[in-house]
Amino acid sequence: LLENFDPEKSDALFTIEKIKETFKDISGLYKKISDEARAFDYEQYLKAWENSYNDYLKKIEIEKMITLSDESLKNIKNYVEGTADWILAVKDYLESLKNLDKLAGTDSSATIKQWEMEMLETEIPKLEEQYKQNYTNESKKPYILEEYRRSLETLKRYYINRNEDKFNKYTDALNALEQEKIEAEIGRVDLIASTLDEIEDLNEKLSKAKEISKSYEKLGATEKKAETEKIIKKIETQIAQQNFEEAKATFEKNREIMDTVLLQIYADNYIKAYEAIATDPTAQANVKRLSEQIKEEIKTKETSNTLQNIFKNLEETLIKLPFEDALKYTQKISETYSDILSSDQKNTLNIKIAEISGKIEEQNKAKALNDIDKLQKEINGI
Repeated sequence: LLENFDPEKSDALFTIEKIKETFKDISGLYKKISDEARAFDYEQYLKAWENSYNDYLKKIEIEKMITLSDESLKNIKNYVEGTADWILAVKDYLESLKNLDKLAGTDSSATIKQWEMEMLETEIPKLEEQYKQNYTNESKKPYILEEYRRSLETLKRYYINRNEDKFNKYTDALNALEQEKIEAEIGRVDLIASTLDEIEDLNEKLSKAKEISKSYEKLGATEKKAETEKIIKKIETQIAQQNFEEAKATFEKNREIMDTVLLQIYADNYIKAYEAIATDPTAQANVKRLSEQIKEEIKTKETSNTLQNIFKNLEETLIKLPFEDALKYTQKISETYSDILSSDQKNTLNIKIAEISGKIEEQNKAKALNDIDKLQKEINGI
């Protein structure tokens, strides 16, 4: 049976089964006569033959797969590179290589990767065309752009140590794409910048201008950033001038109020706002002069408030004091505030001084008379 066995013949399957049965029959007969060693030998003969036959089948399968792979590779040349048929032929070839690797334990990963990159290279012009066609389509553009960018990045990484020319080619393409993206983003920021004049609120306009400046800086648009910074300075100047006008109006409106604490707050805001727009030495000197003037004005108002309180409570205060202290008190008021006392206030103080002096004189006379009377009584022995 073994000598006549030909796996290529039509009755090969029948012969295979016959061989297996014969090995088993011989092993069984040895077992019947208790020759376990010989029975075991024929069991091993059967396994060895089966393994040999399976190796033969595997070898045949590998040879077929190699032939199929070779034919698939030759088939690729029948089509124009990049066409649908060419892509399909390459995929068939790669699939045959993967199957061969599984069957024969070979490693075709480098070849497979090379062909995958070649297929991807044929897709680049198509992706670029799709990207350009959908440049204004905001719904599709981001996805096409990302696929295009990712493909270029993949090719760049693959060729980095394999092909310098291709590496440079895809690096330049990526840079150009990135620059195009930056320019598109700058255009978007330009559009936002063009709406600045439509914003009436200065603080809102300033905030928006600062955002625009940061965007330009991030995009590397230094000239546009510099232009925006000039606009920011202009807006800040307008805000400072507006704040000055408002602070000045508030101070002037409340200049006559007697609450010096509140007036000081208005004055501080006024001076601070004035300092913000005083950019030259002359203006700065004017700010300093105005500040001193307002300080004196508030100080005078504080003194006036004090005097009002003094005169408001004058009668009540004088009644509580002895005549001598009352006289000193009125004289001290007259001396201390002599420069700012009104005519009425001066007359009031003079009258009070005269009245108190008269009372002191009457009090002294009464005391003198009382002392004389007491002395006279002592002389008379009373």
